[in-house]
Amino acid sequence: MGQDALLDKNFKPSLIAEDHDNAGEIMRLIARGRALAIVPSPLILALQDVGTNNKYSWGTGFRYTLMPNPSPSDLENSSLDAIEKTNISGTESVQLDEVFVFADLEHYYPVPTEGYVRTVLQVGAARGGTTAGTTYLTKAILDLGYIDTGGTFTSESSGNALINLKTTSTSYQSKSVQAWLSHSFEIPSGKKFALRVRLCAKMETANDGKIKLYLSRGSFDSYIEF
Repeated sequence: MGQDALLDKNFKPSLIAEDHDNAGEIMRLIARGRALAIVPSPLILALQDVGTNNKYSWGTGFRYTLMPNPSPSDLENSSLDAIEKTNISGTESVQLDEVFVFADLEHYYPVPTEGYVRTVLQVGAARGGTTAGTTYLTKAILDLGYIDTGGTFTSESSGNALINLKTTSTSYQSKSVQAWLSHSFEIPSGKKFALRVRLCAKMETANDGKIKLYLSRGSFDSYIEF
């Protein structure tokens, strides 16, 4: 076996194998230092907020990450559990726009280079309470691609997830949605795999709408699955 036999198309160590001792479960064999290790497949990455004080330190630093394991449930405080946008009004438009970068700390989790990615988001909408009206959270626009150290995102695959959530309540109403995105691109050297999430919303009468993208610590509220 040549030394490149355990490298995927991104030149990272990876070998997909079938575990015959566990009902044919598909596993990934990876090189970890001078040893081989087995990790489960498929790969699931949680959308997480690691905060502003301890950003993922690659490049200029990134607050929003894709993590193989979610943060501990007691990390910092509840401000990390969701991204909230308030004072929503007017016609339907993009109200939340964030990029999540894959925090592959030790290259233990090679990203597959072919197939489809299932993206699941938990989202919520509410009325601020100052005026009457209905808040509409209509759809999510999703892009798979890669990002450079300065934060410039390049999209290679895109799709929409219809949400169609509307509420007059001042308490958040939530739901989960999903979309399948094609993943058939390679990540250039010096870049990181990333997911861009945009949420479209409006409030019919005033700038009093609110929306959330849930990223709870210790949970897979929102995630992508290879």
